[in-house]
Amino acid sequence: MNSNDERIRDMLDSPEIPQELSPERIREMLDEKAPKKKRKNISKTVTRAVAGTAACAVIAGTSVYFAGQRNNNKFDETEASSNSIFSVKPEASASEDSDSERPDSILQGAESYRQIYNLLRSKALKEDLYSFFNFGNKYNNGYDYDYATDIAAEETAMAKDDENGIIQPGDTAADASKGEHNFSETYNQEENVLEADIVKTDGDCIYLVTQKADIQDDYSWDSYLEIAQVNSGKFTDSAVIRLADALGLEDSDDFMHDVSVREMYLYNDMVVVLGTVSQIYKGVHDFEIYNGMCDCLCGGWYDSDTSVFVSVYTKGTDPKLIGTYTQDGDFNDVRITPDGTMYIVSDYYSGQPSYVTKEYNYTEYIPEYGVNGSREFIPAERIMLPPGGFTPNEALCYTIIGGVDLSENGKVANTDILSFTGNSGSVYCTAENIYLACGYDETKLTRIALTNGMITPVAEGSVEGYVKDQFSMSEYDGYFRIAVTNEKWDERIEEIDESSSVASTTFSGTDNILYVMDMDFNEVGKLAGIGKGETIKSVSFSGSTAYIVTFRQTDPLFSIDISDPTSPKILDEFKVTGFSSYMQQWQDGLLFGFGTSATETGSVTGFKLTMFDNFDPNSLRDLDTVEFDYWEKINGGSLSRDTEASYDRKALLIAPEKNLIGLPITIYTNSNQYGDESHKEESVFAFYAFEDGKFVKLGELSKTLDDYTINGKFRRAVYIDDHVYVISASEFIAADIATITKTDSVSF
Repeated sequence: MNSNDERIRDMLDSPEIPQELSPERIREMLDEKAPKKKRKNISKTVTRAVAGTAACAVIAGTSVYFAGQRNNNKFDETEASSNSIFSVKPEASASEDSDSERPDSILQGAESYRQIYNLLRSKALKEDLYSFFNFGNKYNNGYDYDYATDIAAEETAMAKDDENGIIQPGDTAADASKGEHNFSETYNQEENVLEADIVKTDGDCIYLVTQKADIQDDYSWDSYLEIAQVNSGKFTDSAVIRLADALGLEDSDDFMHDVSVREMYLYNDMVVVLGTVSQIYKGVHDFEIYNGMCDCLCGGWYDSDTSVFVSVYTKGTDPKLIGTYTQDGDFNDVRITPDGTMYIVSDYYSGQPSYVTKEYNYTEYIPEYGVNGSREFIPAERIMLPPGGFTPNEALCYTIIGGVDLSENGKVANTDILSFTGNSGSVYCTAENIYLACGYDETKLTRIALTNGMITPVAEGSVEGYVKDQFSMSEYDGYFRIAVTNEKWDERIEEIDESSSVASTTFSGTDNILYVMDMDFNEVGKLAGIGKGETIKSVSFSGSTAYIVTFRQTDPLFSIDISDPTSPKILDEFKVTGFSSYMQQWQDGLLFGFGTSATETGSVTGFKLTMFDNFDPNSLRDLDTVEFDYWEKINGGSLSRDTEASYDRKALLIAPEKNLIGLPITIYTNSNQYGDESHKEESVFAFYAFEDGKFVKLGELSKTLDDYTINGKFRRAVYIDDHVYVISASEFIAADIATITKTDSVSF
C-alpha cells in the first residue's frame, strides 16, 4: 500500500474530519461540479432505490424509509400563500415558556442552524470522499478538483446572502360538562389521559372522521368530518365537512395535496380533528447523476413534504373553524393530559445529509410548525443534537413533539415544540410523562417530562428485545415497567476447507422479559423466562399485578406480582388454545380478552371473545369464550369472516357499565349452487352481554354491501342512554339497546 492509500484510509477511518478536508478548507464536492439542475423533491420511490444500493444505518437502530427530500429552493415570500398551511415564515421564534420552571434536559439543544448544518456536512463529506475515491471521480475524472477556489466562492456567496437579509432564523436562541346523557367514551390506558379515535360523541351529536372513496372519480379519496344530531334513537340533523377546505390548500399543474384524516377528539366544546397533509409532486422523465449514482425520475406522482394538521371546530351540526396547528412529519400518536394540553408525536424523515446542499436551505434539514397558517422553523435550541454527532450513512430522522393548548374554549395555541434525532416508535403517556420505545433487537427508551405544556427529555435507557405496543409499558408508584420479547440468535463459524470458513447465525428461540426500572431507566428488578420460546401477544397492567399473554401453540396467560419491584414473581400460568391480542379489565375480578382462536397445535382458526376470572391472581381461569371461524363450508360454497378489531382494539365497544360488548364483522359468502356462482358481502355489528358467567348474544345490525363496500363497512359503535349507534362512512344506524332493533338511520 502506498503512502497516498494509507493517508486516504486514515482520513476515512478518523472520527474527526482532517484539517485539510475541513469545511473551512474545502468545497463540498457536489454543489458546483455536479449537474446544475437541482433535485427539487426526491420521491420515496427514487430514494428507496438509491438507499438500496448502500446500507443505511438508522438513528435509534430502526429501519426507516425516506419520506422525500425537502424543497431545495430557499424561501420566497412572494410565492407563499398566507392561507396555506405550507406558507413559511423565514424567521422562527421560540415558544414562550410557562411561569413554571422547565426540568433539566439530558440532551443539548443546538446553538444555531449553522451548527446542525456543519454536523451534517461533515458527515456527508466522508461519504462523498468514499464515493470520490472508490467509485470514480465525476469531477474532471481526476484528482485536480479545485477545493480552495470553490470554497472561497461559496463563502463569498454566503456573505452576499447575509447582506441581502437571508439570515439564519432561530439562531438566537378538561373536558366540558357531559350534560344529562350517559354515553360511551374511548377507553384510555391511563385515567384522565385522553386518547383519540375516529368516532366520538358528547350525547347530543355523533362525530366521525373518515376517508371516503369517490366511486365516480376512479376511487379517488377524500377526508371528511360527518356529524349527526340524535335524540332518543332518532336522527334530527346532520352535516358533512370536507377537511381540505379548512386548510386553505391550492393545487397546481405541478403538485396537488393529499389530506388523510387520522383521529379526533371532543374537548372543551371543541371538535379537534387530526390528520396528515402531503404535497404530491408530478414527476418528470429525466436522468440525474447525484452523489456518484444515476437516478431515473420517471413520470407519475410522488409525495413529499408531509405534515400533521390539527383543525379545531365548534361543536354541533353547523361547525365553525376556530383555528389550525401543523407540524412536520408523519403522524404517530397523540394524547391530551389533564391540564388541557394536547401532545402530538410525529416522525420527520429527510434524505441523507449529502442532500443538504446549502446552509440557508433550511427546509432541507430543519422541521417546521405553525398556528393558523403561519409556518416557522423549529428554533435551533429546541432541536436536540445526538450526543455523538451523526454517523456515516445515517438517515436524517427526527421525532417531533408539539404541544397545543386546548384549555381555553375557542382558541388554539402552541405551548412548546421539541425535536430530537431518532424514530419515536411506540408511545405511552401518563399525566406527567411521555415514554417512547423504539427498536427491535434493542429498544431505546426515552422519557419526556410534560410540565404545563413544556416538553423536556429527561431520561434515556434501553432494554434488550422489542415491545408489542403501548400496553407493554406502565408507570406506577414511581417505577416504570416494560414487557419485551427478545429473539436469540446463535453465531457459528463453519470451516469450508483449511484456508476458508463462513460465519452464520441461527435463530435459537425467544424469551419474554418483564423489567422494572426507576424513572431514570436504571434496572430495579427483572423477570425473564416468561413463556420461553413464545412471543408476547398482549399485556395488561393492573396496579402491582401484570397480566401477560404469550403464544406459540397455546395461550399461556401469566399473572405476575410486582408488589416488590426488585423481585417480580409469576403467580399463575393458565393455558388455553389461541391467544388474546388485547385485554381490558371488565370489572373487579373479571378480565376481558379479545384475540385469535387456534387449535391445540397452534393453527389459527379465527377470532374470539374470552372472559377470564382473575379475582384470585394465583388461580386464573376462563369463564366463557365465543369463537368466530375465519372460514367454513356452507351449502356447496364457502363463508369467510374478518374483523377490524384484529388490528385496532378501538373497533371494539367494551362497556361494562352497560353490560355491553360489540364488534364489527365482515362476512364474505361464495355460493355455487346449481352451477350459478354468486358472491355476497355483508357488514355486521354483533352485540353481547356477559351474564351469569356466560356471553349472551343480544343481537346484531347488518347490511349487504355493494360497490360502495369501502364506505359502507361498519367501523364503530357507541351508546347514548338507551340506544346504540352503529357507524360507517356512508350511514349511521340507531337501535334500541335492549333488543338491538333498528329505530332510525341517516345516510351520508
